[in-house]
Amino acid sequence: MKYLILGASAAGLNAAKTLRKLDESAIITVVSQNTMIYSKSLLHLFITGERNLHALSFVEPDFFEQNDINWVNGVSAVGVNTYRKEVNLSNNLIETYDKLLIATGSTSLFPPNLDYIQDAKNVYSLENLTDAILIRDKISKSKSITFIGGGLVCLDIVSKLLYRGFHINIIEYGNNIMSFQLNQEAAEPYQKAVIDDGASLYTNAIVVSAGMIGDEITSLTLNNGEKINTDMVIVSSGISPNSDFLEGSDIRRDCGLVEIKGQKLRKGVLVNKKCETNIPDIYAAGDVCAEKLPLWPIAVKQGIVAAYNMALKDKEMRSVYGLKNPISYFGINTISIGDPNVSGPNIETIDYRDDLHGVYKHALVENGKYIRSIILQGEIQGAGIFERLIEDEMDISGVNKYLFDFTFDDFFELDDRGQIIYSNKNAI
Repeated sequence: MKYLILGASAAGLNAAKTLRKLDESAIITVVSQNTMIYSKSLLHLFITGERNLHALSFVEPDFFEQNDINWVNGVSAVGVNTYRKEVNLSNNLIETYDKLLIATGSTSLFPPNLDYIQDAKNVYSLENLTDAILIRDKISKSKSITFIGGGLVCLDIVSKLLYRGFHINIIEYGNNIMSFQLNQEAAEPYQKAVIDDGASLYTNAIVVSAGMIGDEITSLTLNNGEKINTDMVIVSSGISPNSDFLEGSDIRRDCGLVEIKGQKLRKGVLVNKKCETNIPDIYAAGDVCAEKLPLWPIAVKQGIVAAYNMALKDKEMRSVYGLKNPISYFGINTISIGDPNVSGPNIETIDYRDDLHGVYKHALVENGKYIRSIILQGEIQGAGIFERLIEDEMDISGVNKYLFDFTFDDFFELDDRGQIIYSNKNAI
């Protein structure tokens, strides 16, 4: 069997490693534009000086040799012929396959009304290692830094730079920062900490114009008329799946523009729970997929699920939201599990507050049965049980206890073989 994987990040390399375990005799080839393996989720640590280049990798130095995987690096896919099972590469060569995994990731999406600013010399997106190197160099020469988009990428960097004397501006389109992970109330302590430490935060804000001197941005004007002076701009306002090379193929993509809490996401390759596309023997995983939030753990899981199905071992994604997101900035600890933006007539909100001790707990429950989202702030014990309940879509309606008093014993027990099984022994 000949497996071809496009992309060498979270989804692609976890798929490759899993395929080798499942099929010892297979020919596995990974094609990537990058010539160095690194984690995009660690790039902020390079920018802030906490890691060097070699400490950005998430695999062993001899990963490809150890797993007997062919790595074709420094090239990208430019086309796919699904009938002949061929992928055309940018070096004019062709790779054939029996099973193909598309794991080409995504690139940053600039605000539609500000496409022109991406050509400015001092405007950056944290897209790859080259961007990180440029950002790190520019920061060393700047006093004022502006972020467009207040997500985790922004906070990862801001939380370190605020203590170094920089003036930071954060421009967020939505109601609150970290809107993929937190609701407005859970985000408020972080927003207060950012402001208290000297940053300027603008929510429900849109950049409507930019002032320039030569080929550099010197100011940004918001929709409320406020003008922000800046030495550099870092854009993290959404992503666009790297799927343009599929143009002309019969692999289905949803290319409309979707907006989630102010974050604009261009939809990508359509897959089912097995990470299968509409074409037999072709799979997709990671940020290139449609309806997927750009989260590293989800990409890892999709890569593994895709590999199992490529090797004819049945496996499904339980949920693209059923994952735990630990958030710890400014001494404030939060765990978010599930989708905090889920809504509908059958969604019930359950809140618990202890303002004296800085504790906030928030749950969204559908039809009184299924927990769709949990936020635990200040007191994060018990997160594991909620992660399992959300990911396995377990029915909680039979447990006669307050939701935030749930324990592992309410739902699980060990069988005679020592395996964890669902029991729901407190059901009424």
